[in-house]
Amino acid sequence: MKSKGLKWFCWDAMVDVILPASLTKKWEGSDPPSGGRVVTAKVRVSDTDVATDYDRACSVEEPVALIRVGDGQGIVISNAPLLTWVPQAGNRGGFLVVALAWDELTDDVALNLVAETTPDAFGEPSFLFETKDDRLFVMAAADLFENEYGYGNMPIDLEPGTYQISTAEQEPGGVAEFLIHRFEKV
Repeated sequence: MKSKGLKWFCWDAMVDVILPASLTKKWEGSDPPSGGRVVTAKVRVSDTDVATDYDRACSVEEPVALIRVGDGQGIVISNAPLLTWVPQAGNRGGFLVVALAWDELTDDVALNLVAETTPDAFGEPSFLFETKDDRLFVMAAADLFENEYGYGNMPIDLEPGTYQISTAEQEPGGVAEFLIHRFEKV
């Protein structure tokens, strides 16, 4: 993959979370919950005796959804083998490009997809996301921010505020190859 400055993130289990910087320490990944906190999850994928934050994230059925983290909100991105952030001019939003299938993936492919996706291609907003932080992090849902499993994280700079999240599906090869999640400031 050739890069012109976009950062890309991937890991093998394909369930990611996006967390405001102030909430990264509250996400406990596949570790058992601390401090008497009880987690409820439909799916159990962790090897612990109790449900974990990772189990909660894996229980999300939508491609993108809100998740409660501490006293704030995070976002779960399901089925995300490879993704990148394309900021909107003026740092007032942006696009999370999720590559589901690809042959030759470059920064130009992601940038062109965003540029060519018309506003009407995005469905109705799925939800509103609010952040007080100006930096978010994409990380593996099983991980801790301190890189327990070594997957690291991908920073996203985003102006604090409320954003509508909507999704467009792009099929350049006739197959759903990309999901583009638009973060639009309201």
